[in-house]
Amino acid sequence: MVMLVKYFQKMNKNVIQLYKGDFLHTPNELVKSLSFLKNGKLKVVKYLSDGHEITVNYIFENQIFGESLLFENERYPAYIVAEERSVVWEVKIDEVLKLMKNESFLLEYISSISHKVSNLAQKVEMLSIKSAKERFARYIIAIYEKQRSTLLSIDFSKTKISKELCLSRETISRVVSHFKNLGILEEMEGEKLRICKLNDLERIAYALDKRSE
Repeated sequence: MVMLVKYFQKMNKNVIQLYKGDFLHTPNELVKSLSFLKNGKLKVVKYLSDGHEITVNYIFENQIFGESLLFENERYPAYIVAEERSVVWEVKIDEVLKLMKNESFLLEYISSISHKVSNLAQKVEMLSIKSAKERFARYIIAIYEKQRSTLLSIDFSKTKISKELCLSRETISRVVSHFKNLGILEEMEGEKLRICKLNDLERIAYALDKRSE
């Protein structure tokens, strides 16, 4: 991923300025560029027929996106919306094709796609779980496995988490309170969350002990 960012700095690119709420791309558009979020934060959302918004994913600063669909002649699968003031760099497909001759770039490109496929599979597995407590526990464990620490750096917005897990904000609040009462989780200052009983969290996440429910 680091290598791809370095290449972005050298390529001919279109610089797009966005304000909060601006749409970068919609499902009506074909994917014709490789994109890089230079500054800010984006969200990938779908809108149901009743207008309800489902957050599919978030795109963070220094993250590349669009690489898995660039050569498929496909449209964007969802809306990409600015969560805050953001700057996006976009490189046309012909520029990317030129760089494909560079082995280092090609390997990084493939690695980036593989990483996203793995994350998507993990998310699909998580959303297939019916129990809200299991789903939330899996979500927290996934963060723990990435950060390798029981003291997690996390944007602990219940609204954000509810959209990611397709659960109501009220449900998330009840689950969090339940875990705190069991002494499994502890909310800390500075957007930190501590896992106090990892084994208990894992047992709930993988339904090893239904009595925890």
